Amino acid sequence: MKSENFFPAEKTHTGKYLIRSNQSVYQLLFLLPLLLIYEIAAVLVNFNAPFEMRNGADILLKYTFYSLGIESVFSFVMVTLLFVVLMLIVAMKKYQKRIRFSYFAGMFSESLVYAFIIGIVSSKIAVAVTSANPFLATSVSDGGMPNTIMHQLMIGIGAGVYEEIVFRALLITLLLAVINRVKYLKEHKMVIAVFISAILFSAFHYVGEFGEIFNVITFSYRLVAGLLLSALFILRGIGVCAWSHAIYDVYVVFGVL
Repeated sequence: MKSENFFPAEKTHTGKYLIRSNQSVYQLLFLLPLLLIYEIAAVLVNFNAPFEMRNGADILLKYTFYSLGIESVFSFVMVTLLFVVLMLIVAMKKYQKRIRFSYFAGMFSESLVYAFIIGIVSSKIAVAVTSANPFLATSVSDGGMPNTIMHQLMIGIGAGVYEEIVFRALLITLLLAVINRVKYLKEHKMVIAVFISAILFSAFHYVGEFGEIFNVITFSYRLVAGLLLSALFILRGIGVCAWSHAIYDVYVVFGVL
């Protein structure tokens, strides 16, 4: 995503950091460790388990790989990592500048703040919806979510990685390409793509064996979170977006939010 116009001029220190760290090479380098953390955690959590537990968006991607003849978990993980690494190699060849590893500390600090803001703003909206109609505040099933800290952290980190890859990097990019072909919609393509992505992102949490029972409060909460994450993806890229989502889930697990 090109978002240089949102930032100060590159001649300023802040502008230089924001513009350069928004390049694909930085975003992919930042994303890769999070992907590795999730995959390692998934192996540890599922070791000797009767069935494999993974994030829903991760499983959704697996079905796509199954249709291509890639059936084992190991093969799926290797193909995913290989794809990200190949994209990273291409990005590094195009960048042709020295990588400033100090930028990653700034990107991580940003993610810590963005995760907190997303949680606070989304919860405020959910509370507003509840206050407007208290009958909407019904009990919600946990959808069979795991009750151990390790399981919750693994699923949460997986959400940061795979839900952002599916609903932001892939879906928004695809929607923009499709909407851009419609003459009367292309002027508002970004807004339309963001809203569709956020709606599908929220609805996804009520689908499948471990999906929750639909509730307006939780749907509204995730819809707002989806809008904020989509804006973050457009402005700061997939790496910062994925880390912000993952850190938000870690906050939730430990009761920070």
